[in-house]
Amino acid sequence: MPSPIARRATREPLPARRDLIDKNPAFALEAGLAALRWLGQGYGYEVTGSDVWAAYSHTLQAAARLGRRDEIRARIRELVPSAGFVADVLGRELAPGAQPGTSKKS
Repeated sequence: MPSPIARRATREPLPARRDLIDKNPAFALEAGLAALRWLGQGYGYEVTGSDVWAAYSHTLQAAARLGRRDEIRARIRELVPSAGFVADVLGRELAPGAQPGTSKKS
């Protein structure tokens, strides 16, 4: 079940910024998950692969601060559709058994 933040989030992605990761990692985590969910559903204006990677990376950083990295990677796999732009960008990263952070294209 989505958190209250995720249910109330607008359709514009909320970036989980670095300062929030340190000050309020739980909020940053939920904001990042909401952003990935909306991006996965095709919302956003002129979204780039860098935007997707930033949302994913910041979300995992917040999850790591909370000791929930593996759990959240699994949750992201469920949030992101198996096809589409976000799946194309994060595909190898989200594959079962993938090592986080090793498949990002430069």
